[in-house]
Amino acid sequence: MDKEELSSSWAILKRLLPVVIWGLFFCVVICSFYMSYDLKISREFGFMFGLFARYLGYFLFAVVIIILLKILSVLKEIDLRMKLIEESMLELKKRIDVYPFADEDNIDLQRFADEWALAAQEAGRARQE
Repeated sequence: MDKEELSSSWAILKRLLPVVIWGLFFCVVICSFYMSYDLKISREFGFMFGLFARYLGYFLFAVVIIILLKILSVLKEIDLRMKLIEESMLELKKRIDVYPFADEDNIDLQRFADEWALAAQEAGRARQE
């Protein structure tokens, strides 16, 4: 990974850190409720139901962790797409600065217009996602 990828990953992690901390906090609270009620449940309903409640708490904890990791990967992919779109827009801006008044018979003008339209469509799609 280069420096830019690490900085973008760190920026995503900094944005998600409060969500992850609160998610882990609520998972720990849920698991602790399952653990504290495990003894009461096992006394009243039997050992197997208490075991089921304990492992259900572990399962819910794992599901929340997996969901948070999936959100992180999706945000990283969106960040990379937006970075690519920004780079293409900067390249197109450089071309505009180079050819502010292009002739109609210039073949590069049509290719430039096509690339600009494609970049605008990609930016629109990225906003919709």
